Amino acid sequence: MGNRQGSSQWIAIAIGGMFAIQLPAADQRRTTVGVPARIERLVLPGPRLEVRRVNRHETAIVVRIVQDYRHGTDWRYDLEYFGQQPGTFDLVSYLQPRDGATPVLLPAVEVIVGTVLPPGQIEPNALESRRMSQLGGYRRLLVFGGIGWSVGLLVIVGWLVSHRLASRREAEAVVTGPSVVDRLRPLLERARDGGLSNRQQADLERLIVGFWRQRLDLDGVSAAEAIVALRSHEEAGQLLIKLELWLHRPATGERESIDSLLKPYEELLSRSEQSVGGDS
Repeated sequence: MGNRQGSSQWIAIAIGGMFAIQLPAADQRRTTVGVPARIERLVLPGPRLEVRRVNRHETAIVVRIVQDYRHGTDWRYDLEYFGQQPGTFDLVSYLQPRDGATPVLLPAVEVIVGTVLPPGQIEPNALESRRMSQLGGYRRLLVFGGIGWSVGLLVIVGWLVSHRLASRREAEAVVTGPSVVDRLRPLLERARDGGLSNRQQADLERLIVGFWRQRLDLDGVSAAEAIVALRSHEEAGQLLIKLELWLHRPATGERESIDSLLKPYEELLSRSEQSVGGDS
């Protein structure tokens, strides 16, 4: 009894193995455009085959031999293909004997390549014509940035020009109207009498410096630079030192008179007026 059961098991295993060996290989004779398919263990008579050379961009179907084996006097092939156009195709027509061997009559291996689109010509939707905006965002930003930069530059230039003109008008105001001598005299008289306030002393210094800045064309430099230039100037430096000594010298008989102190300025103004009159 036990021997019969063992024999039955071995028979079942053998039959199962036979069915396993005889399982059908992949035989995909139908596919859609662009989807690869395979046909395996395809036996073809005659010499060993290879794929014909074709232009992949123009051919309707692309065939590739994945692997080939000897099968007695024939050859067995695993083929892969994919269609680039819908239709029915014979894969054998895309094969040829290798090494120039003599071709033999081969059975047709037809495949069908379908399409997922409905029949008929499918055209894309027509593009809608739209008017483009005149200025893109980046270009608009550049334009506005350039305008802002130009306006800022004009503001800066305008401020510099107005500041320069204001300085020039201030310097001209010092020497126009009442002369420098006429404006210096009351200040010097107060200084002589000891009644010169800090503000009046500042006015005195401003008059002197303004006079020389205009005369020596120093309007474009700062006050500190102008004073340095005045002290190094031969004529202006001597008169400035002379005025400083007079201001700080006690009111004694040795103190120079105001008329004597202002005389060089009167002479300078007189020469300037004569020069202007001669030019006109």
